[in-house]
Amino acid sequence: MFIKGNAYLRMVEAPERKGVFAKGCYVYEVMTALDSVQVVTAGQLADNLGVDPSGPWVDLQECQRAAKHLFRDGNSTDWVEYPTAIVVSDASLRSR
Repeated sequence: MFIKGNAYLRMVEAPERKGVFAKGCYVYEVMTALDSVQVVTAGQLADNLGVDPSGPWVDLQECQRAAKHLFRDGNSTDWVEYPTAIVVSDASLRSR
């Protein structure tokens, strides 16, 4: 179930590695309300999640780490809850 006031994110794109070089950037989907999903880059992620510019940043980093693991495992349906970094299925978010 979607918790009002919480935000959810998932990684949808990662840079392509070619040796020591990378092409592209990290791209995320951010859900701040049911059926309100925005696509943002890593640089825009903190603003869209409502992270205070002065921090703390550890919650954001944990959520990014969890989203990266889901992405690398090929999981494109589950969401990571900010700030808890709990993985939540899309179906359970949309249930009443």
